Amino acid sequence: MSQEMEESPQHNQDDTTQQDNDDNASCVAVDEMDYEAIELKDEANFDPTSPKTLDTTTADMSKIQSSSTNNNQLPMIVSQNTKKLKRSCNYFRIITLGSLFFNIIAFFALIGLTINTYLTSNNTSIEILIARGDAKYFNTVLWDTMKWSVLGRDNSTNSRFTSNLKNFKNSFKNILTNLPTGFKWTILNGTDSTSNVPMFPYYEMLMNYTKNNQFELAQSLFYSAEYQAALNDWNAQYEKFHQSVTSVGQFLDDYVVRSSIANLIIISISLIIIIPVTIVVFIMMVRKDGLAKNTLQSLNSQLLAETMKDPTKRQLFREHCEKNNMGEQYSVLEKCIFYRECCELIAKLPKKGSTVIDETQKLEKTKIEIAFEILGDMQESTSSVIDSSAKNYICSTLDEINNTLNVRSDMNEINLPSSLFEVLEKEIQDQMLFVHYVFKKKK
Repeated sequence: MSQEMEESPQHNQDDTTQQDNDDNASCVAVDEMDYEAIELKDEANFDPTSPKTLDTTTADMSKIQSSSTNNNQLPMIVSQNTKKLKRSCNYFRIITLGSLFFNIIAFFALIGLTINTYLTSNNTSIEILIARGDAKYFNTVLWDTMKWSVLGRDNSTNSRFTSNLKNFKNSFKNILTNLPTGFKWTILNGTDSTSNVPMFPYYEMLMNYTKNNQFELAQSLFYSAEYQAALNDWNAQYEKFHQSVTSVGQFLDDYVVRSSIANLIIISISLIIIIPVTIVVFIMMVRKDGLAKNTLQSLNSQLLAETMKDPTKRQLFREHCEKNNMGEQYSVLEKCIFYRECCELIAKLPKKGSTVIDETQKLEKTKIEIAFEILGDMQESTSSVIDSSAKNYICSTLDEINNTLNVRSDMNEINLPSSLFEVLEKEIQDQMLFVHYVFKKKK
């Protein structure tokens, strides 16, 4: 059942060395994408880890190479990833400008809040309203005290009158002091001198009469038309002034309320909009480096895949990897790509027809052989190109296939998943990104 080694005509021209004299017989020879496949003729004695290698049929290799070199979608994918990277950079610029814009808004909002709080805290509405109430109270008390002293013939209220007169002057002075600039009044002849109160001379005369027990003169003055006219005129002036002060105080008080509402609105906007946006922008800025790194890594992976699709670039890249002690990783990566392309060819084949079945069986054999070659390279590898969990998964899957080869005759039933080496391929690509970057820079 033994079979002689078949060599491609292309290999007879290019390869002059003999495999029997190879120092490392366990390594599988790789020339471009032409892997030497193990034939499964004697399945009972098949050893997937044996160093023996055989050539794959020329037809199979030409199909797979044609599939790898005629893929016109990859430049489009690279272009799309480049545009994606540019969009990501533009997004980061927009986010940065948005962050600056919202920070400026927050800054001006803080300034407005500070100014508004200062104006509110310096508002004199409370002082005006308090002084207005005190002045009205002491004005009434003065008239009541004088009336009691004259009609009750009691001069003991003189000290009380003096005290209330002083309090009235102080309260009235506070009103005039805290009124807004530009407020005009007609009381006191438009001045702020409380000595111009028209009733004070009459109050002093009545107090002198009661102090000297001249109650008849005091009552005569109290009931005189002159006194009553002066009292009515003063009450009218004071009531008008009182209403004006009340309006001003109420306006200022309303301003305090509006200012407080404005402060609450500013704070609410800060809590609802500015603070969340600032937090989001901060998080985005923190994650920017990671996002940019992932995008660049994805783009570099696509550029690496583009290099592996072109035979000329692939050969140059292989030589570059061998010079930089990355030949082992390159060999495994090339086989992983070859395995994936085998799976893609099988998936594209129709499901019926004897010729199709033969092609499918050949490709399935090739796929299994490549899988065992990759496993052999992994077991002989001195570098860590894959984590232990992924390696265990690959080994267990291949062991299951190897154990069932003697039982199954239909190769279509032996389905290795196309994703078997995805993790391995991804990790090797990540390891080779820098050496590929240097390779592209030297071109």
